[in-house]
Amino acid sequence: RPAWYRVALVAAAVPVAVVANTLRVVLMNLGAVAFGTKWMGGALHDAPALFSIPVGVALFLLFDRAAGRLCARE
Repeated sequence: RPAWYRVALVAAAVPVAVVANTLRVVLMNLGAVAFGTKWMGGALHDAPALFSIPVGVALFLLFDRAAGRLCARE
């Protein structure tokens, strides 16, 4: 793969992480509204990450696929 592809892939990590973490915060806020804030200190503290991490990985793979198609056109 060309150098621009590798640089773009590394640069894409920042916005993907921001989106995934924003999703995590939104899920935590929805959980706080629905169940109160006590659950955040308990066993379910990491529950929002079970959704946001796969979303972040999927977004990163989607970007990789799109950038890979651009490489194939060159």
